[in-house]
Amino acid sequence: GYDVRETVLCPTELGVANRRPRFYLVASRDGLAAWPSREGPPLALDRVLDPQPDPALTCPPDLTRRYDGALSLVDPGDAGACATCFTSAYGRSPVRSGSYLVTHDGLRRFSPAEILRLLDFPPGFTLPAHLAFDVAWRLVGNSVSVRAVRWVLTAVLGEARLSPS
Repeated sequence: GYDVRETVLCPTELGVANRRPRFYLVASRDGLAAWPSREGPPLALDRVLDPQPDPALTCPPDLTRRYDGALSLVDPGDAGACATCFTSAYGRSPVRSGSYLVTHDGLRRFSPAEILRLLDFPPGFTLPAHLAFDVAWRLVGNSVSVRAVRWVLTAVLGEARLSPS
């Protein structure tokens, strides 16, 4: 007796510069609205970056040599750049745990705050300032895209009830 909708959705389809395709399923006995269009205001990579990144985010110079071809590298100056999915292993495992920024000083990791902004968490959402990067990365890694979840919930709640306040 349920109305069911299912889809695979990537934040890139909603304008977010983050590749993280995920399967979503919603069901309701009261009926579901049709999915809205897969559009959204662009959230470019350069818009989520810290103005003064912590120097501790800089990667050792040999990282590129050691993992040549296996790292996900993104250039924040490239308007089409997309970061890959960040996992809780970010900062510990250089491969398949998230993207690295190519800067004029070499490679650097994303800060936990940058990852939260890339996942479209609201500006007021912050982690405690005293958290070490490795703890914060474990907390934000494997998070879902807020914009994607909001889009999925429109089938249950309708667009009007999900408008940002």
